[in-house]
Amino acid sequence: MNMWTTQDLLDGKCNMDQVGSPKPLAQSTVPTAPPQDSKALVQEFMEVYNEMGGRQALLTQAKANPMKFYDQLLKILVAMEAPQQVMAVQMNFGPLSDEALDRLPTIELKRRLLLDMGPAYEGTGYLDQEET
Repeated sequence: MNMWTTQDLLDGKCNMDQVGSPKPLAQSTVPTAPPQDSKALVQEFMEVYNEMGGRQALLTQAKANPMKFYDQLLKILVAMEAPQQVMAVQMNFGPLSDEALDRLPTIELKRRLLLDMGPAYEGTGYLDQEET
């Protein structure tokens, strides 16, 4: 843990009461809004990756924790293969009021969503499974 020292006191970074107590954590430099452009986000990510040691640092971390590395790799591969289009779904809940919709159990909402999406889920088994 990083503590205030007498040198910090002499340098004017803290007062006498703070010597020996923990320094506050560094303020985050996270931007208030992420870049809207995905290419800019990838570029910024790669800049940070390179500043952290690039491939060699990644290899060191992967060797230290291979399961975490494979888990992250799998997530990246799945994201790369996932369809890049978002399917628009128009759901018709009929005469349900907002209050009635709020009271519907989650399982019923899922069931209605899957039935409305129908063809997109045919053959996946989601529409055929019975509740257990």
